[in-house]
Amino acid sequence: MWRIRGLILFPFIKCASVPYIGKNVYFIELLTRKYIFGKNVHISNFCKLIGPIEIGDNVSMSNNVEIRHHTVIGNNVGIGPNTLFITDTHELGNEKKESENT
Repeated sequence: MWRIRGLILFPFIKCASVPYIGKNVYFIELLTRKYIFGKNVHISNFCKLIGPIEIGDNVSMSNNVEIRHHTVIGNNVGIGPNTLFITDTHELGNEKKESENT
C-alpha cells in the first residue's frame, strides 16, 4: 500500500525517487509543488509537512514528526519520533522603535 501512496503523490512533489509515505501523513500546500524530495526518503505514520520543504537523500522520519514551512533537511538524516521543526516566526515590534523608547 505504501508504494501506491508514494506514486499518488509523485505528480505533486518533485522527487528523485518514489518516497515511502506512511499512514496519516498530511501535506499542506501540496498542490503548489513546493516539496522537493531526494532519493530514499522514508516518512513514517502521523507526520505533518507544511510546505515549502526540501528533503535530501537518505532521510528517514519516525512517527509523529511535524516540519513547518521553509525547512531544508540535508542528506543522511534520521529524525526521531515526536520531533517538531518550528520555523514559523512573527515580528513583535521594530527594534529601532524599541531602542528609542528605552
